Amino acid sequence: MKVVSTILLALVFLSAVSAAPEGASRRDERPRGEPGRVILCSGENFDGVSVELLPGATIANLGDLLFSDGRKVNDRISSVRVFGGLKVTLYSDANFGGDALELSESAPRLVRVPRRNGNWDNCLSSVRVSGGEDRRPPERDRRPREDRGRDWDDERGRPGDHGRDDERPARRSELSGAEIERIVGRAFRELLSREPNGAELRRYREAVYTEGWGRDEIYDDIRGTKEYLSRATDRLIERVYREMLDRAPTSGDLSYWRNKILNKGWSERRFRAGIRDSEEYRNHQAQRRTPDGPRH
Repeated sequence: MKVVSTILLALVFLSAVSAAPEGASRRDERPRGEPGRVILCSGENFDGVSVELLPGATIANLGDLLFSDGRKVNDRISSVRVFGGLKVTLYSDANFGGDALELSESAPRLVRVPRRNGNWDNCLSSVRVSGGEDRRPPERDRRPREDRGRDWDDERGRPGDHGRDDERPARRSELSGAEIERIVGRAFRELLSREPNGAELRRYREAVYTEGWGRDEIYDDIRGTKEYLSRATDRLIERVYREMLDRAPTSGDLSYWRNKILNKGWSERRFRAGIRDSEEYRNHQAQRRTPDGPRH
């Protein structure tokens, strides 16, 4: 049957991405004539369990597929890898209905891809994979090592802004393991106020070696993590609460507004409007207008 034949195109494999990048990078660099593949991942940054789709896959209901952990794929995708110039069209509803998103390159964090009612994180229900324009890494990534260094200077065109360690090497592909660990460690301390663990160091080292990442990409990637965004959002909530309510937010306040800002896409303006609409704010303003009223 057609449903069976299309589902067979989805190859479910048991691997967290700690083991995936090495194999993925080798396949991504294969000759142009070979077919590509699309990998749907349950975690951000291609982490978690995965399902692999071959060219021509047409899955009308992702609920028909199971991850290796036994759970359905439907509404559990947080990142997508695209290899070999393929195009994948993602749908929010089964049978190719609802909102549609076309990708011809990888998307490490679907939570940052907007849609009409929020974002694309954990909301995929059907998918189509087709051939498309070759969107593999730029040609410079396949040139001899001695020719790659110019891209850093020509395209980035500026030094980093993180201090003395950011004097750029002539060739970012030649960063040593120690240099990568130093850059990642500094980024984690500056942005997350902690040291990276072994898995995080391995992931960024792999990104430098296989995807040509440099300092800017590492910093940008950390700024896009849930941990960093959550910390930044908590600081915003804390500041607004002290400005508008003269108090610190409770853990419940933080959880409530964090969900609005991170998951619902609320802006600071909308957040402030939500505070102004609250009964606590109205009571607080009334007390402030009363000369002898209590101040919190």
